Amino acid sequence: MKRGCHLGAVLLLPLAAQAHVSSMFDVKSDMGSAAIVCKVQVLSVSRPWIRLSGGQQTAKVKCLSTIKGTSPEKFEISFPAPAQMDFYTDLEKGEHCIVFLHGIARGMATFEDVDNGKMPCLGEVVPHNLGDSPQDRMLCELLAFCKASTGGAQLLATEYLGQLGDLRAKTLLVELSKSADLLLRGVALAARIECGDAPTPEELITILNQDPAQFEHPASLPRFHVCPPTYHIMSALENSIKQESNVQFARPTAVLTNFDYVLFYTKAWDTRFVQSEPAARREMGSALRKIASPLTTPLLRKMLDDPQQEVRYFAVTALMRVYRIEHMPSVRLFAQEEVEYLAYWKDRLK
Repeated sequence: MKRGCHLGAVLLLPLAAQAHVSSMFDVKSDMGSAAIVCKVQVLSVSRPWIRLSGGQQTAKVKCLSTIKGTSPEKFEISFPAPAQMDFYTDLEKGEHCIVFLHGIARGMATFEDVDNGKMPCLGEVVPHNLGDSPQDRMLCELLAFCKASTGGAQLLATEYLGQLGDLRAKTLLVELSKSADLLLRGVALAARIECGDAPTPEELITILNQDPAQFEHPASLPRFHVCPPTYHIMSALENSIKQESNVQFARPTAVLTNFDYVLFYTKAWDTRFVQSEPAARREMGSALRKIASPLTTPLLRKMLDDPQQEVRYFAVTALMRVYRIEHMPSVRLFAQEEVEYLAYWKDRLK
């Protein structure tokens, strides 16, 4: 999933720049597809008299350091005015950010992804002391950003480290996953999973049992309330299990070693979060279908009685994988013959 930006105590980001919070930003994906990635200071922004959706704006920027490719010291970025609902991250005079660009031709650049375009960063130049590759330089930027930030900025930096998926961030993420700030702890646990570092099932169960209100604090982005880290944890775990096919719709997560998925999901079923959120149970059903272990049958039996049809569908198809039954029903066929499917499996699992 891609993300946006937020004002932090140590960032020079104007409040106006926070009006459009991106929900689709992905550090690793955008870094890989961009021709140029660099840290810039925005010197000025030229806008049309009437800011209409689709109207072009121009920002003059100064390059502070380059992460990928090469760029002149000063250049301009042409970008569309944000529509009300597209969550575009605008550029504002005086801010410092990392931009992901198609390239620079005749002194003009365009964003790699016009729905996102940038990520927040520290104002000073960060020493890239972990190596010479773009991955190394981005990791240096994110570690420095995370260590120096507080509040919402630190939440974003932690999440970005997970998106980068570099295990060298493990030491810092382990430290943050023990934070007294429950929201930061949850985001760090999810980031650890994405980097391939497995928390203990007990650490994750503690988070899933928390009152959702405990994740709220004034410094966080609104989207951390709409989609708390409990969702992120469940999604990251499901993505870390080997995919059923070569088609990968979600952003890949590193495969976890020495993590007891069956133990975790068995305990997670009774947590406050899973019992209250159908989406979490659907995610669990998808994960159990990938695991396809006989050890999951007691849990799958419980899922056959779930009030949500999608969860019951995942339970049936997961059981078919466990027992190596081919030709799983489509969602439509299951809806038509659900009574027969449920009766068969409940009788078989007696």
